Amino acid sequence: FKDTPEDQDCTVCPPGFNTETPGQLNCFMCPPGETCGCPWGKYGPNKDTCTNCPVGFFSTGNAECTACSPQTYQDEEGKGGCKSCPAGKFGDTAGSAACKKCAAGTFQKFTGAGACDECTLGRYSDRGQIECTNCTAGTSTTVEKSTALSQCKPCPIGTMESDRLCMPCHE
Repeated sequence: FKDTPEDQDCTVCPPGFNTETPGQLNCFMCPPGETCGCPWGKYGPNKDTCTNCPVGFFSTGNAECTACSPQTYQDEEGKGGCKSCPAGKFGDTAGSAACKKCAAGTFQKFTGAGACDECTLGRYSDRGQIECTNCTAGTSTTVEKSTALSQCKPCPIGTMESDRLCMPCHE
């Protein structure tokens, strides 16, 4: 770490402390029970034998890498944390290098999700969407999880579209 931003040389953090990246102004306390001898993103038994964590894993400088939890991923080696799955994607397994796209007929509008939600009647979606698309006026789908505009059919005679559903006409 550096004592001040103007310092050219770094000082080694005291035992039990580390930095996320070289050149930071402060050291942080290592998590309880962790060695913390390597820089963030690397692991090893001591600071002389540090190795990058593989994709899907992270380290805060301790002796082993930790798998990214479900709903997160890490697509780069040697990182000190994981990224949340973006909207339109989900993560359902630990140690992932990538999140999965939501299947057609499903969506996910939030980040960090573990599953996708189904499109309701009168709506459809392609893969990897953050929301379902409404059928055009006067049409609806006959099933949930519809995947294309072509599944939106005109409401039959004696019915009308109301809030994306075909409803019986009132006398």
